[in-house]
Order: sequence, then C-alpha cells, then structure tokens
Amino acid sequence: MLAVIPLFSSRFHQFIYRWRETATLDYLLKIMLAFFITGVGGLILDRRHFKLPEELMPVAWALLTGGILFWGRNAITGEETGWASDLDNCRGCGWGS
Repeated sequence: MLAVIPLFSSRFHQFIYRWRETATLDYLLKIMLAFFITGVGGLILDRRHFKLPEELMPVAWALLTGGILFWGRNAITGEETGWASDLDNCRGCGWGS
C-alpha cells in the first residue's frame, strides 16, 4: 500500500488534511465498502474451500473474457473505460484537468 502513495500523493494529502469534506468522506466510504465486499467474498470462498487455479489457461481465459466484456460495454454505451479515461477524469490527483 505504501508504494502507491507517491502515485496518488494529492489524494493522500486530501485524506490527511481535508478528511471532513463531503467529497472526501464519500470517496473514503466507497473505498471502505469495496474492501468490505472483497473481504466478505474472500471469507465466504475460504470457508467453502475454494482455491484459485494455478494453471495459466483459466487465468488467460478470465482476462480475455473480461477484456471482451469491457470492450463490448464501451462499444454499446459509447463510454470510454480504462487508464486513459480515468487519468483524464481524475480531479485533485495532479493529472488530467
């Protein structure tokens, strides 16, 4: 986690010095909710003794399928999703407008 602080120093600064602002609290709540959902999902899968495959092909197929689904969604909705659009839309992080 410490490795990403230089990449998002403005966002980190926002969490430290402007944590009472509504936009910061909203963003923090979204991050906490994402970690909670991921943690609960992981615990459920762990209790059901689910193990991720260590072979290459299932991972490759999952990446390919996810990429195709993102591309299809973008083609249908006309929205652009990805690093370029995220950086263009980034506010308060030192990149984009």
